[in-house]
Amino acid sequence: MPRLIRIVLGLLLLGVAAPAGTGPAAWNHWGTLRVLHFGDSHTGSEALQAVLRDGLHGRFGDGGPGCQLPWLHKRQPGAGASAGWRRVALARDPDALLGLGGAALEAGRRGERAWCAGSFSRMRLYLLRQPGGGAVRVSVDGQILGEPGLSSAQPGVVVLEKAFPGVKPRRIQIETVTDGRSRILGVSLERAGGAVYSPLSINGAQASWLLRLPDGLLEAQLRPEAPSLIVLAFGTNEAKDGDFDEAGYERTLKQVLERLRRAVPLASLLLVAPPDAAFPGDALGRIAAIQQAQAAAFGAGFVDLRAAMGGPGSIRRWLGSGMAQGDLVHYTAKGYDRHARTLLPALLQGLAVQPAPAVQPNPVYVYRTGDGRTVITNTIPGDFQ
Repeated sequence: MPRLIRIVLGLLLLGVAAPAGTGPAAWNHWGTLRVLHFGDSHTGSEALQAVLRDGLHGRFGDGGPGCQLPWLHKRQPGAGASAGWRRVALARDPDALLGLGGAALEAGRRGERAWCAGSFSRMRLYLLRQPGGGAVRVSVDGQILGEPGLSSAQPGVVVLEKAFPGVKPRRIQIETVTDGRSRILGVSLERAGGAVYSPLSINGAQASWLLRLPDGLLEAQLRPEAPSLIVLAFGTNEAKDGDFDEAGYERTLKQVLERLRRAVPLASLLLVAPPDAAFPGDALGRIAAIQQAQAAAFGAGFVDLRAAMGGPGSIRRWLGSGMAQGDLVHYTAKGYDRHARTLLPALLQGLAVQPAPAVQPNPVYVYRTGDGRTVITNTIPGDFQ
């Protein structure tokens, strides 16, 4: 049997194919590309998020709002909660029984309601099972989807996933039906097809926070998300520590990457070294060097924002151009717009060629060439090696 025919036949038997007119082989069975962008306060910039989201949607289509915890953002329309719900954040939860955004929402008594609205055709709701857990009723537009109990001897995750016909505005409600701790970890809202960009930022966070999640809790949330690309954008808060532990940071970053690889082995990885800041010493440079070496070891992409800015001291020039803030750590909307335009090509490249799902150990690759041809092969194209 000719080689190309064998490859195409294998795709048909496995039910793996890229949507018409597109190139990436990272599309999941819903025809969706998912990008999870973990980071610190830089990632939290709305200006940066807007450029990345618009760039991905312009290339692949709008796949929906993505993974979030909408009740933590008071300005978000269509989301609310009764008075009995409280925010649980990373700094205040020593057990780190949290969602991918480093936070959760918890109520302790019966009759509390939380709700959010959006235009979507598929949802995934993440709830925590834990000692002393209660029970909740989950409904969409008044239709009850389930009443999961949340009591368990060991922490765990309940995932409620539901697809709906057509994309239209819908309202999700979570109501506590018993006393006991009921904790919402997050919700993903999507449309069929397109790219879904989920920024997961925590002010003051370091990459090591991903190791604080108990065994299985990170994996139980990452696997249903099935990300095509995971972006790790940390380093500023590690560098501002007075005595940067180079060997300790290298060990921690390696452990984080190993954990991500185990949880979602088919996801591409992208490490983003932090932009310039007026810190004493050269911890930022050492962090960038470690990230670049670990990216090479794990087959990940790498972007050095400080180098792209012009190297050490460039934040002072950006301050004079109105692109950096006076604290010489953070940036203005104009500056974050510039950083996002540096990042966007790396995100697009990270989504360009990936092994098709469920094709191991002989992956099939589907990619699109610059002149518009779609190529199916079982070897990685030379341009991406």
